[in-house]
Amino acid sequence: LDEIKQKLVNLGYIRCDLIEGRGQFSIRGGILDISVDEKIGVRIEFWGDEVDSIRNFAIMSQRSINTLEKVEIFPAHEYILDESIENVCNKIRKTVVSDKQEEIIEEDIEQIKAGNYISKIDKYFDCFYKEQSNLLDYLKENYLIVFDEENKIRQRAINIMQDTNNLINLLTEKEKFVPQALRNLETYETFEDLEAAFKKQIDYFIEEMMKAEVVVEKAHQDCLPTAFLSCVIDDCIDNGLDVTRGGAKYNLSGIQMIQVANLADSLAALKKLVYDENRISKHELLSALQADFKGHEITQTMLLNKVEKYGNDVAWVDELGAKWAMYFRNRMKDYTNYRGGKYHTGMYTVSAHVPMGENVGASPDGRNAMTPLADGGLSAVYGRDMSGPTAVLKSVSRISNSCTTNGGLLNMKFLPEFFSTQSGLDKFEDFLRAFVDLKVCHIQFNVVRKEDLLDAKVHPENHRSLTIRVAGYTAYFVELAGKLQDEIIERTTYDHI
Repeated sequence: LDEIKQKLVNLGYIRCDLIEGRGQFSIRGGILDISVDEKIGVRIEFWGDEVDSIRNFAIMSQRSINTLEKVEIFPAHEYILDESIENVCNKIRKTVVSDKQEEIIEEDIEQIKAGNYISKIDKYFDCFYKEQSNLLDYLKENYLIVFDEENKIRQRAINIMQDTNNLINLLTEKEKFVPQALRNLETYETFEDLEAAFKKQIDYFIEEMMKAEVVVEKAHQDCLPTAFLSCVIDDCIDNGLDVTRGGAKYNLSGIQMIQVANLADSLAALKKLVYDENRISKHELLSALQADFKGHEITQTMLLNKVEKYGNDVAWVDELGAKWAMYFRNRMKDYTNYRGGKYHTGMYTVSAHVPMGENVGASPDGRNAMTPLADGGLSAVYGRDMSGPTAVLKSVSRISNSCTTNGGLLNMKFLPEFFSTQSGLDKFEDFLRAFVDLKVCHIQFNVVRKEDLLDAKVHPENHRSLTIRVAGYTAYFVELAGKLQDEIIERTTYDHI
């Protein structure tokens, strides 16, 4: 595996804990995952030094698709170094013309030395190769080139020039655009001021999201029409329109809002510890978040332990999350999708809460940067729901079911021993009746011991048939990415109701 890992790095692949798209690979025990494109990966399972199986799988859901006899792995990107990395990096340094550019280039160099592919790396190709080739260099003397859709080619050329100009600007200007309404924590005098700024932030990013939605839905119409699906959906045939073009009777689009637990816990910490009780200063909390709590461990401990958390039937905390979930839901009523239909909202993550967390900094709920966010969409942050499973149900019930018309997800984990007695079964029956009476939209269970999951991670060959509910779907535990396994292991386990 070490030899394969080095070859993949040389071919431009980046090692990750969980592959999320093109040009990545991960290794967990004897399981090697390689991304073929943005959606499909190849999973190679080894038994010692021998290949035990090869399968395609869907990157988003981690579900296997089919088995393969063999697989060819092509370079992930259009460059492979033909001389030492140090020589290449020295050439790149000679291109520096300003102090600010030097700072940016040194960051790029560190990534190149680590074998990582960086965005817009082609700007350094003159430093990589003495001579560069293009497609025409591979053609014979007598050839015919046919240009199809000339207008699209011209537009693509214009776009490339615009991207190049933007890149030049970015090399000399590192700042990122943020809404003018946003400042920093120290400028908000009251909790209400903070919430008003948060509202403006949500509004801003909703607008940006809707621009992206138009692009995605238009691409579905142009590139991914679904004729067979349209045949079995009401009114598509009568209207003579594909479902992607608005032919269906119910012409809805679903938008997910997730991590309500992290939001509620963060706002609760700000309200209680910073604004109401003044136990943590705004300057101290801002500094702690910027440092990912390094040197601010006491502040982090207070955030984790000195304020109530979502999932424990604490009404004021739960209602902080419910309030903003409803605000997002109501804002969606202001828009129609590209097909002219309505938007509705859901609250589930599939398994995206792990990679999403890797792109989120430290948060006021005491969570460290780049760690998983709350799973499920409706679930509490793992380990914080300390008042029992019924309290979790009561917290979730404070979120209106109108927020989950596109689906919701609540995860719970019980020990097998809980079901070994008639008393345990009777209590679980009562618990399910409470779930119905409280009108919670969804719940799913794992009945498993933490020790078994830990052993499965270390010895996957002994637990090949172990299945687990992840976040709306079932998967073989040993086939999940390492960080997703860790998140499932850390979920609160109940031994009583």
